[in-house]
Amino acid sequence: MLGANGFHVVLTSRTATQIEAAAEAIRAAGGDASAVAGDIADEAFVARLFDTVRERFGRLDVLVDN
Repeated sequence: MLGANGFHVVLTSRTATQIEAAAEAIRAAGGDASAVAGDIADEAFVARLFDTVRERFGRLDVLVDN
């Protein structure tokens, strides 16, 4: 689990409840996670998401597309 290994996990999905539940599970297990609802088919959302990650964390180390 990335969160348990010191990564800050940023989850995204169109459904906020699902990703918030997943983020909470990561936090409950001792990890660090944020949930951001949005549609990755929307180029503007993806650009804002990457900008937010860079602003908050300085860089993106790993991207998992599932």
